[in-house]
Amino acid sequence: VGGQLGVANDELLGFVDSMDKVNVALGKEFPGGVEEASNKLGTLQKLFKETKDLKAGEAINHIGSAINELGADGSATAPVIAEFTARMGQLGDLSPQITQTMGLGAAFQELGLSAEISAGGLSN
Repeated sequence: VGGQLGVANDELLGFVDSMDKVNVALGKEFPGGVEEASNKLGTLQKLFKETKDLKAGEAINHIGSAINELGADGSATAPVIAEFTARMGQLGDLSPQITQTMGLGAAFQELGLSAEISAGGLSN
């Protein structure tokens, strides 16, 4: 998965180490397990300027930890937070910072809104 996401060879070990941690914390939440979690979180890294220039493993640790914390603090789930964040991240510089975006995704899910509806409404 790291290769598909364009993770540099010298960063693959850090990426794999971070994904092991994500698998322990969030792997069961994603229907596709660690492979789906890797794809989702790896994609998020590239969408936001705050994480784009970080090493893959470091960015995955930050993103995974934030999603884990949001899930622990409320009823939001990792797949929905990741989906909302990805949809908003596609707006580029028009999207809020990644931490704010993940928080919004968690809040919208707790209000009963899907990632598709809430991201569409917010971006419109």
